[in-house]
Amino acid sequence: MSDRDFLVDKFFSDNVFSDLSNLTIFNFTNSIITKNVETLKQILLQFDSIDIEPIGVITVLYKNFKNILNVQLNSNPTPENTGLSSKQIWGIKNNSIGYFSKESLIDVFQFILSLDFKVKTGELPIDMLIDYVIVKVFNA
Repeated sequence: MSDRDFLVDKFFSDNVFSDLSNLTIFNFTNSIITKNVETLKQILLQFDSIDIEPIGVITVLYKNFKNILNVQLNSNPTPENTGLSSKQIWGIKNNSIGYFSKESLIDVFQFILSLDFKVKTGELPIDMLIDYVIVKVFNA
């Protein structure tokens, strides 16, 4: 056994890599968009090991919900009338549609739009943002 192999084995046995995760902010935001409680639970258990920043969450959710709105509320979404590629439209149709009614989708989008202002004015402490988003979106 080489020194490198020995060290890798030792690192695993000593849990040196215990703070690493293959989950990302996109797994997190997708679990919120699709209201996937099981994935969200897994992510929350590893939350401190995942690079998830509250402002990044707002940014990703804003973009994703805007795209979902463009596809879900359009009777015939095309690249021309949505500004999305045909692959993006296909992905949204097959992975992100149907989790929210039209009214709920609009409410969630307006909620996400309000978050930046609430954080910047101090109405919402940044350390509460992620929990607030989870509760509001899952109850929409």
